[in-house]
Amino acid sequence: MFFDHCLARDWEEYSCVPLERFAQEIYGILESEPSLPPSLAQVVPLMISEDWLCAYKDIAMIGYGLGIISKRLSRPEGLDGLFEHLKDNYELLSVDFREFYPALRAFARSPADAQA
Repeated sequence: MFFDHCLARDWEEYSCVPLERFAQEIYGILESEPSLPPSLAQVVPLMISEDWLCAYKDIAMIGYGLGIISKRLSRPEGLDGLFEHLKDNYELLSVDFREFYPALRAFARSPADAQA
């Protein structure tokens, strides 16, 4: 989730398509897909109505998202303090993202046989 925040925050560095337009395209795909897993199909309307993809620009959205996840866990106390930890380590984790994401993109663009 933190890396989702970083990607939304820094979107312009990685794409020439505005985040808002990209999000609307993804929401359209999700809405029209008849064979989504039931758990995803259930959350898609909320995702669209709250514009999660763009909302992740705001770090507070991670706290909100963790709250939603904790309601679905049998032991939600495992997430206690996580949001504060993320905020306390914001810069270090942002550095990790800036190193990881370009490597992820390069890997995704490499031929499948080179990945094996």
